[in-house]
Amino acid sequence: MKSSHVKNYRFLLATIGLIATSLLLMEPAEAAQPALTGLSISQGTLTPAFNPSITSYSVLVPASISSVTVIPVGVGDSITVSGVPTVDLGVSVSAPIGQRTLIPIVSTANGLSITYTVNIAHNAGLVPTFSGKITADGIFTFGVTNYDPNYSWSVQSSVGTASIDSAGKVTVTGIPQGVAGTVTVTSNRADYEAKSASIVSDVIPVVTKAALTPTFSTPVATANGFTVNFSNYDNAFNFVIKTSAGMVTPGTANGSIIPLTVTGLTVGQSATVSVTTSRVGYFNGSGSVTGNAILGSGLTPTFSIVTPTPTGFNFNVTNFDPTYSFTVTTSSGTSAKGTASGSSLPITISGLAAGQSASVTVTASKAGTATVSSSVSGVASVGNALTPIFGTPTPTSAGFNVSITNFDSKFSCTATSNSGSANISSTGAVSVTGLMPGSSATVNVKCSRAGYLDGSGQVTSSAQIGLALTPVFGPVSYNPSGFSIQISNYDPKFTWNLISSTGSSSINGSGLITVNQVPPSAQANLTLATTRAGFSSGTASKSVVMPIGAALNPILGPAISTPNGFSVSISNFDSAFHWDVVSSPGSATVDQNGLVSVTNVSPGMSSTLTVRTSRAGYGGGSATTRGNALVQAVTPTTLKSAQPSVQANSSKKLPTATKGQTSTKSTTNTSKKAIIITCAKGTIVRRIVGYSPICPAGYVRKG
Repeated sequence: MKSSHVKNYRFLLATIGLIATSLLLMEPAEAAQPALTGLSISQGTLTPAFNPSITSYSVLVPASISSVTVIPVGVGDSITVSGVPTVDLGVSVSAPIGQRTLIPIVSTANGLSITYTVNIAHNAGLVPTFSGKITADGIFTFGVTNYDPNYSWSVQSSVGTASIDSAGKVTVTGIPQGVAGTVTVTSNRADYEAKSASIVSDVIPVVTKAALTPTFSTPVATANGFTVNFSNYDNAFNFVIKTSAGMVTPGTANGSIIPLTVTGLTVGQSATVSVTTSRVGYFNGSGSVTGNAILGSGLTPTFSIVTPTPTGFNFNVTNFDPTYSFTVTTSSGTSAKGTASGSSLPITISGLAAGQSASVTVTASKAGTATVSSSVSGVASVGNALTPIFGTPTPTSAGFNVSITNFDSKFSCTATSNSGSANISSTGAVSVTGLMPGSSATVNVKCSRAGYLDGSGQVTSSAQIGLALTPVFGPVSYNPSGFSIQISNYDPKFTWNLISSTGSSSINGSGLITVNQVPPSAQANLTLATTRAGFSSGTASKSVVMPIGAALNPILGPAISTPNGFSVSISNFDSAFHWDVVSSPGSATVDQNGLVSVTNVSPGMSSTLTVRTSRAGYGGGSATTRGNALVQAVTPTTLKSAQPSVQANSSKKLPTATKGQTSTKSTTNTSKKAIIITCAKGTIVRRIVGYSPICPAGYVRKG
């Protein structure tokens, strides 16, 4: 409570007291009571709220507060706070942090007193509590059961590394075996006391780890011992190194390798080096390696077959070892060492006369080993090499043949090919097989003979080239946007390349050509090429005109038999189309009205009629039917009535006689014979039979 308020309050109480005194003068005196009329505190809040009849209160203050001011108000004779008389501004009372402070307030009036108490306590912190303790594999975990995110938390461990997450889980890692860790968790919050609690991990059992077993490189002999590498060295371990003979000296470690040098051995003497390893928490390990001082035996040179040359001979040292030094001496001529390749060292002897021999000694030496020599003899060649001369190769379907024109059976000749396989006969005929058509191969022939130089020669030729595949186009099949054509001799082993002058074109894996986006009446020029390795290229072309209308497929009526054939009417005849009629057997014609007449068919025999339509810009149409000639032909000889006869294929009616009259005109000359003429249109040949036959339109009479 502010001091001005206190003064006003006390002034009000004093005024009330004066009034009360005046009243006492007028009425019988009533003794003043010592009870307080008011009580306040500078920090915190009284609990419960002040009531003159309640004498015990508690106040919770921030943890940082170490003193409070108590302000009591009353009408008694005196008021003291912790024994200190009160003043208008109250009494300051010490409240040590972390301790509870009991403040007595004594109010006295008329010889009576009442004691009030105020219990000061600081905001208590949060003491951590724990659960779920787990210790395994050097890791200790547990949970803070009363974790409150309003507090800040810290954790420390006597061993390892500790952390706490946002859910209150504490993890301690790196706890050594055989050791228990003490973990302390502390909570902090403004105006609250910091509180801590500790927990101890279980002791992690000591588990002995696998030993380090030393490994070694291959010992290298020296004149008085050997050297060897300890190849899995680890400086975290302790080592004891011993040798069964001589003395062993460790070198400077380089990573996991430390060299060991054994000295003090005699020639060929062996010694065993043993290494033991130890480390806390690990089993002891050991390993050993045995080496020798230089044994003293050397390398005995071995040789290949000697090959004569005109001025000497050649051979190889077949057990060459680059750790040795090789020297060569010859009894005649001069010697030279070539470049070693693997275990082979070429030696060349030169300066000899034809047929002259020489003895060559090769010596191998190496420090610490015996020097060993070997000898070999050779003779310079007495004849020239046979260098093969080849005739003209003759290609075959799978290779070629060629003859060696200077072949000599006294020489041994072999043939090799860089492709396929090559053989050579006893007469010098070389045969190459296994080639693809058109592929080539180079044959190398080598001829040798004792006392002669080796000769060799090469010849290159090819197998026969396969015949070209010339595409054969099948019939054209139209569709609304283009057409398709099947290649009748398609072979998937060839590569097919299609080009169309119009639209988009493709050919599939079965040889079907498809051309799309071709406008009506447009002409598409197709070029189709074939290629294949070892075969000549083939090509073919075809021009296709896109129709402007659908094909007209003839609709044929029933066949009406005649003495020498039959007739058929075309119900959808259109003179704008060109009509071709073919019968087998017999011959066929079509008139301008679409009536097809088939003649020259033997009585009772049947014939197949095929009718085709064509028109520029339209698809081709066709239809087929069969008909029969009458079994017995009827040949009229005289007029039997006044009704004249009419040719079967005539649509013109003749005048008829009236009843009781006879015809004055005969339309049939029964004595006239039928005439057969031959008509041709391109490759189509037709025979027309009649009394006055003529060729159809577009046909030319022959003969």
